[in-house]
Amino acid sequence: LTAGLKVALLDRTPLSTSLAPRSEGYIPNPRVTTITPASESFLKSFGGWSDEIHNRSAPFDIMQVWDAAGLGHVTYSAADAKTDVLGRVIENDVLQSSLHQIIKAMSNVDFLCTSLNSLELGSESGSNEGLALLELSDGTKAKARLVVGSDGNRSRVRQLAGIRTIGWRYNHHAVVSTVRTIDPITTAYQRFLPTGPIALLPSDRGFANVVWSTTPSHAARLAAMDAATFA
Repeated sequence: LTAGLKVALLDRTPLSTSLAPRSEGYIPNPRVTTITPASESFLKSFGGWSDEIHNRSAPFDIMQVWDAAGLGHVTYSAADAKTDVLGRVIENDVLQSSLHQIIKAMSNVDFLCTSLNSLELGSESGSNEGLALLELSDGTKAKARLVVGSDGNRSRVRQLAGIRTIGWRYNHHAVVSTVRTIDPITTAYQRFLPTGPIALLPSDRGFANVVWSTTPSHAARLAAMDAATFA
């Protein structure tokens, strides 16, 4: 379906197809993505699931959720879902490195290390025959039948296209940290506190990630703590 398409991928961050080796004192990056079995199957379908991703992922087969004000809890298990794992936690740079290798090998994809400067949407009745006109920050100009904006909550594509959105603040910030556990964990924990949920997710090599969502003032105090005080 996509073999005949010519694709230009814009990103200000250069492609990175290699990872630094894990040294003795290596600590996993707290910026991670949780991949479900369905997403894992999708990545495998086009070669995006490498041995490196598998070896550097942290699987979990149980998820336990409870409320600070209650006595009970809810537990989900991979056995109940008739699968090996409920998900895998993977460092973002590990996942991106594998996907970048796929992109680099595709002859119909041009990776441009630049950003979008201006965008003029075309119309079927206009002189551009329905093509969008793009000017990039390096001065390059291009035409496209389809422009996809997947550039985050402050999307430049959305702004230039004049697409309106409605949003509001939740008055919550998330503090993310990496901790070492006595034994590797294969359970994902989440507890709902009065100020917001706190989660403990398995990470690579016996580490775990703490994701603490709380009020902005509390988050600022947590972020200002040294490692010993936070622990």
